[in-house]
Formats: sequence, C-alpha cells, structure tokens
Amino acid sequence: VCSSDLIPSIDQYPFIKNELLFAQKAYFKEYGIKGAYKQFRPNIGRPWSRNVVHQYSKTGIGLEIGVGERTIAPVSRTILSDAFKSHGADKTSLAKVFFKADKIPYEDDSFGFVFSEHALEHLSNPLKALFHWKEKLTVGGFLILFIPHQKRCCDIYRKRTPMAHIVDDYKKNIQDDDQTHVDDFYENVVLKGLTPHYEHLKKEELARSGNMHHHVWVPEDLVELLNYVGLETVYSEDCVPDRRDSFVIVGQKKS
Repeated sequence: VCSSDLIPSIDQYPFIKNELLFAQKAYFKEYGIKGAYKQFRPNIGRPWSRNVVHQYSKTGIGLEIGVGERTIAPVSRTILSDAFKSHGADKTSLAKVFFKADKIPYEDDSFGFVFSEHALEHLSNPLKALFHWKEKLTVGGFLILFIPHQKRCCDIYRKRTPMAHIVDDYKKNIQDDDQTHVDDFYENVVLKGLTPHYEHLKKEELARSGNMHHHVWVPEDLVELLNYVGLETVYSEDCVPDRRDSFVIVGQKKS
C-alpha cells in the first residue's frame, strides 16, 4: 500500500526484468560505443561494491534512496527512488518514483533492505532520515550505506561533523534547507575547485537544491549514528576498492 496515488504500490511498481540489459543500456547512454568495454572496468562496473550489496539484499524487496544516474542495486527487485529528477550538471536520475528521503510513502516493515549511496551526507537532518529508514525495514532487514570518506573525497579540507551536532539537529528538527554548513562547503569545496559539477549553482542554491554535503564522516561516525537509531553494525569497510572516495557500512534491524 502506498500513501500517494501518484506513487505506485510495491505490487504495481515497474521492476526491471532484465538487469544485464538495463546495465548495458545505462553504459551505452553514458559512454556511447565505449560502454561495450568500459563496463568491465572495476571503477565503472563496480564488481566489489555490487557483491557487498548482493550479500545483504538476498531476500525481499528493496528500496534505493537517492539513486542518481547510476545504481549498483539489484534492480529486478529494488524500487529506485530520488528526491530530484536531475543531479549535478543536470544528469538525469534513474528513479521511477520521487519523494524526500524522510517521507517515504510506503508502509513500515515493507523492505528487506534499504540501500543508499552518497545520499545521507546531503541531508541536513540525517538522524531523522535514519530513524525513518529503519521503520521501513522488516525485522532482520539491512540498511546498506556507501558514504564519502572525509579523507578521500571533496570534503578533505573540512572537519568531521561531531555526533553531538547531529543529535542537536535531530532534536531541533532541522529542515532540508538548513544553511549552517553552506559557508564551510562553499569555501572549502566549491571555491577550491573540488566540485566542478556544482560550479553552475549559486551559493544560496546549494542547500535548497540538495547539491551539497551538509555533513562529513568516517566509518566510526556512522557506527555511532546507526547505534543511536538502534541498528546493529554488521559490516564496515574503510575503503571501497572500486569507489575509493567511499566507505561502506551495513546495519541490521534486530527488532
């Protein structure tokens, strides 16, 4: 059941039938004829990352949050969602349904896994989202997160976000367009030329458009966040071999 007539129910969602064909079409759309061989490059095909997702998404229907223009989810049984139809320099999202990350229009206990890659840091109130995502998981289900690593991504000149700050934002119910970290991101990321795909945006648009990192983390920070919302960390890897700007962490809903 879905809370909006504009969003298909899980039973009515148009899942991808042929995952291989879907992936190949995506490669050719992005790279043209070069997609025929580029798909076999580890940093493009992402075999290591796909294997991690596979290990924790073996049962049930899943939900990907903030899918963007690429996905490593098992699309034959994953609902692809996003808050925006385009990202960065107008790259079109693969999403088939659109809603905000903390307003998922599906019933609680609906998904065997929830997957998100490079999306949580774009949310001004990540704890609010994590509590919400946990509610959507079945007992025993997994939350699979790929997150930019502070030491290896565009946030390298920024400081990690303290847990106390995250909790304070949650208690204050900080909203999507919060401006707290805009100056920091603009001065230490945009002006340093680390995000050329965001240079077309004005400073005041960064938070509103969802195109900035509100928060900066390393793996132990996410362990704290998962623990706060009552998810048990069952897997954590500091460096993702086929996406080296990232780390991966998996939490499980035990009850």
